[in-house]
Amino acid sequence: MTSLVVPHITPPSPSSLLLFPPILPTISTMALFHEPLRFLSSLLTRKNHRDHFAPHPGVPFEGYYTRILTSTGGTIVMILSSVFGAEEKAHLVHFSYHPSPSSSSEPLMMERFPQMTDIPGHLFHGGGVQEFSRVAKGDGVEGTMRVCRDEVRYRLEFPQEQVEVEVDLSSRRTWREGDEISTPEGALAELSSLLPLHWDVFSVCSRATFSLRRGALVETGEGWAHVEKNWGKEFPSGWTWLQGFSHDGRRCFSFAGGKILGLRAFLGGYRSERVCWDWHPLTGAVLLGGFGAMTEEVDSKMGRARFVVPAGWGRKVEVLVQASAEHEGWVGMRCPLREGHGNTFAYETFDGKVTVRALQRGWWWWFGGWKVVEETVFEHAAVEFGGDYSFKVRR
Repeated sequence: MTSLVVPHITPPSPSSLLLFPPILPTISTMALFHEPLRFLSSLLTRKNHRDHFAPHPGVPFEGYYTRILTSTGGTIVMILSSVFGAEEKAHLVHFSYHPSPSSSSEPLMMERFPQMTDIPGHLFHGGGVQEFSRVAKGDGVEGTMRVCRDEVRYRLEFPQEQVEVEVDLSSRRTWREGDEISTPEGALAELSSLLPLHWDVFSVCSRATFSLRRGALVETGEGWAHVEKNWGKEFPSGWTWLQGFSHDGRRCFSFAGGKILGLRAFLGGYRSERVCWDWHPLTGAVLLGGFGAMTEEVDSKMGRARFVVPAGWGRKVEVLVQASAEHEGWVGMRCPLREGHGNTFAYETFDGKVTVRALQRGWWWWFGGWKVVEETVFEHAAVEFGGDYSFKVRR
């Protein structure tokens, strides 16, 4: 493994944790005027006005999450998250390796609470991609997450434990083909200050290579990676998050939904060789006659869930979730709450089974029944229940 080089950075003060200009996390008069205009423009053109995967100066929290499904059926998770106003555990670096049950490798989880600094890089005016690096230093970890136009690189060192991590993600597959700054939210992402929570996916499927050093032992491998982020003012009170790949990476699926603004909202997408369907709150809002209604059935104690979401005119997606009951073997996850990351507010497993059915009606859709266009079963899927949706958190 090559040596990790981390630029020397003087730990910033709590009031200046970003190298981007600080902005107070309040809704300004300018935002009230400009954001609705950008929303309408984005709605009409189906183009976002900026790269929302890049840092948002002044937001109360921002967190980056990458999940890799290895070729052997294991999972690697990396999280770099910040709650800028928190007094304790404001920043989180999480690295965990969850080998497949048949593997002889030992699992590993590292969590540290260092200082975190965002450094802007090159802005590609053609596609609008804003490159940047997120640098972590302190509390026993040094590392970087570097986001480039088509790739992401992680370098992490935990000197005391003699653990070193190198991860390279390439061959990025954007949310919408041909649009480098497309997001699951679509035009809703432009309401950055007016909505409390946002979700962006940098890549629905990237090629991943990794190297993990534990003392003298080095393990290398490859797989498929999903790269995303959350940002906003507050985390939801309850949610479900799902993600899966087919073994060859040609099919992938991601889903996020839960309680927000007193309502239930769902976002997600399913990609295959023949289907490329999305769903978000506007998908249901524009459909008439009740066809935009969403169905949700969650029993986290039994590890089961079922969702039905509209995905356009005459289209819907049914999602069936099955994972181990009682959260047995699940991992407790720290979340960016207002007080910081000193919590276990969600539970996640990487050995779930998620079945996705894409259904469609023909031109006679008003009277005809639903036809299954395609069905995919995702093994080794990531399943997360958080907040009120997790029986362990709820109790």
